[in-house]
Amino acid sequence: MQVWGVVLAALALVAGPARADTTAPETAPAHYTLQARIDADGTLHARVAIELTAEAAAAPVSFLLGERFAIDRADAGAGGNVAIAATDKPFAGLQKITAQFAAPGPARLELDYSGPLTGGANSVAAFAEDRIELSVDNMWFPVREDIGLQFTVDATFQGIPADYVSVSQGELARTDDGAVRMVRTRPDIDLPLIAARGLQREILSGAEFHAVDPDGVLTSLFRKHAAQAGEFFQAWFGPLREPFRIVVVSREQTMSYVRSGYMVLSDGGAAAREAAKQDFPEANPARHIAHEFAHAWWSPADALTEHYWLSESVAEYAAIRYVEATFGIADAQRLIERIRERGEAAGPVIGHGRPSADQLYRRGPLLLFELEEAVGRAALDRVLATLGRNPPRETAQFLQALAAEAGADAAAGFDAALRSDGPLTADGEAGADAP
Repeated sequence: MQVWGVVLAALALVAGPARADTTAPETAPAHYTLQARIDADGTLHARVAIELTAEAAAAPVSFLLGERFAIDRADAGAGGNVAIAATDKPFAGLQKITAQFAAPGPARLELDYSGPLTGGANSVAAFAEDRIELSVDNMWFPVREDIGLQFTVDATFQGIPADYVSVSQGELARTDDGAVRMVRTRPDIDLPLIAARGLQREILSGAEFHAVDPDGVLTSLFRKHAAQAGEFFQAWFGPLREPFRIVVVSREQTMSYVRSGYMVLSDGGAAAREAAKQDFPEANPARHIAHEFAHAWWSPADALTEHYWLSESVAEYAAIRYVEATFGIADAQRLIERIRERGEAAGPVIGHGRPSADQLYRRGPLLLFELEEAVGRAALDRVLATLGRNPPRETAQFLQALAAEAGADAAAGFDAALRSDGPLTADGEAGADAP
């Protein structure tokens, strides 16, 4: 499950969480240039320039930044103006920066600000004793108000200790003066980075796997099943679409997340290490990392729309299929039954805007298992194999591939099932209350 922490949980109440991992957008992306210095006490000093397309800058555009940062300079160019105000939307502790540009055409917003990297009791600590973990959840850099702006990035970080190993998207290197430079030409909506002491790297199924303690109880299971799930999915969906990096950090928050070519997992810290001494089903961490790894293929659908089931529901279905292939039908059935009750009552997956968590992670996968029952596993596997090589952004693309493989009636029935508010059935058709 892709968890975005309190930032995107709150956004779900407004417009749903932002896109987590994407292929290139249909329109030109923005570009961020960021120069940052991180002091030994975790204070960030940043200069950010945001270059926007003419279309994006045609009307006033607002960005969000944590209120813990003092903005020293805000510049929208000659004739432009910038207004800054506190806001509690989508949650408290933010400031909104609204820029209005004077002339039509591409525009540039520049901001200088400083403050503590870590802020708020509900977010993962961005600055810890032996780790720096940056992501949109900490609101440490300005993001467009809907957290949906696609951008490329050229970022330089001063102050990351020389013995820290850094992992992020794109190209990452130490400069001659000891800074860490990140250059990402693939658009995404986040600017994530992990820098930690003692990170070790190995290649598993074509993906990089980074962990401080790769032989820890839970981490070793993630490591094992990252390798196996990577092979399973590549045999099914085709080669990895881009370089993919997995980082396991040690913190109590179990929040995990995936961005374009990038996955972060937690080993749960000391509490989880203690709990792991007890017997527990290995299929559970196997399903978890398999779901996240499936996003290396199933991710382009916009998380602000009803089509987001194409990322989350398909990833969960694929993860349970991996569990079945690895551990057997009993473990897979246990996972299915665990999601059944809330999935049955979740309501329609599409037809009403972005699906809820229960619709994405429970009802959607259950409907895919029902579709498998209706058209046959081999046929559904062929549909997903075809789509996995060019993952769909919209439901219509999935239905078109399904119709080509299993017929128009199967596609129409599954479309109705996705829109149904009725009970799940055993034959892949819509329930009694379908529209």
